[in-house]
Amino acid sequence: MMTVGRIVRLAERDREEVQFLLDGETRNALDGDTVLTAMLATAH
Repeated sequence: MMTVGRIVRLAERDREEVQFLLDGETRNALDGDTVLTAMLATAH
């Protein structure tokens, strides 16, 4: 479970992780996330 960022995922187990770049850093999101969800779930 991803717990870093402004939102916390509670029950996401069936989607694959995908990587994207945010401000030059590689981050992980889940397949099907919106861009905003991906950014908020991985923000530092």
